[in-house]
Amino acid sequence: MLRAFGCMVVFHVPKEKREKLEASGRWGVHLGIAKDHKGWLLWDLTTQKLTVSRDVKFLESLYYKEWKQQQQKLPSTPQIMRSLTVTGHQSLSPRLEKRP
Repeated sequence: MLRAFGCMVVFHVPKEKREKLEASGRWGVHLGIAKDHKGWLLWDLTTQKLTVSRDVKFLESLYYKEWKQQQQKLPSTPQIMRSLTVTGHQSLSPRLEKRP
């Protein structure tokens, strides 16, 4: 089956090639069918390298340029943390002191 060239993909990263707490999937760009292997040729956006994978989810309605614009619109974690406000809290110290 043919897929749209340049569309965004999410591909699976095997356990052997990732750290324990690292995500099991990565974002990439579809570049076609791999010639030497059975699978899809992809540009890995995390490592900035070519990779081949057979376990791929294609997002054919989303292309890199649109994806990049969406990523730039998202606030970073520090911005999100600054916007959060604490509304009432209770100290845990009295509860800990009452234990027998």
